[in-house]
Amino acid sequence: MIKTVSSRIEGSITTFILKLTNKYDLGERTIYVLVFTGWQEVSKRPVISELLGLLRAAWAVEQSNVSDKKYPILVHGVSGTRRTGTYVLLSILCKQMTEHGKLSLITACLAVRSYRYHVMSNLYYFIILLEGLLIYAADIGLIDQTKQSFAVAKKFIRDLATKEREKCDNY
Repeated sequence: MIKTVSSRIEGSITTFILKLTNKYDLGERTIYVLVFTGWQEVSKRPVISELLGLLRAAWAVEQSNVSDKKYPILVHGVSGTRRTGTYVLLSILCKQMTEHGKLSLITACLAVRSYRYHVMSNLYYFIILLEGLLIYAADIGLIDQTKQSFAVAKKFIRDLATKEREKCDNY
């Protein structure tokens, strides 16, 4: 049996806390469901701060686990692997930046693509990933966002995303 214990809406993220019981198992499990509504259409670029907010919300759920046991995280999308793959890569690479102060962009993309072929098969999603990484690096202090070069890079990436989106098929 699954029972919704609570739900909370914060911007484009809704968090549900569920309790799962099984008639053959005396224990009870807690399941956290994060629903992100900030990127509903493939053809529309997400607000990067909202996408990074989803990462932080997922990490907060991970940290709230009082058990020493690590539980899996399932990332599920409704239309293939483009958006979910972009999110997964953003999560992996932002954690690398947080823990090591650097990242392995191409290595991570290739590793994820070896499991899900269509991830990063479109330049548009790679550009979104780059924008997310740039903003996150500034958020954690690896990049000085007061410098003009930061603003130039951010504008360049956004302009490139707009141009690339116009070329992409709506599939």
